Amino acid sequence: TVYPGWVIEAGAPEPWIAVRTDWVRRVVEMDGLAFIPGDRLHEFFSPRHGFNLFSVWSPHGTLRGWYANVTHATRIDFGTSPP
Repeated sequence: TVYPGWVIEAGAPEPWIAVRTDWVRRVVEMDGLAFIPGDRLHEFFSPRHGFNLFSVWSPHGTLRGWYANVTHATRIDFGTSPP
């Protein structure tokens, strides 16, 4: 899935990169945590670790929860724009 995001300073240690994005898709329920249109996500990715993390914030700035994926390490290419 490709969607717009912006690199942010979130205090993540090296080699983690933090990205802010807004949830614009339909409501998605993931193990008791709903992703709702208008939510702001802080997403944390690493080129060395096989997982990533998301903090989910309401449009009013309230932390609603955390979500993690077990996956492959992230490939980061700062020179490519999404299609």
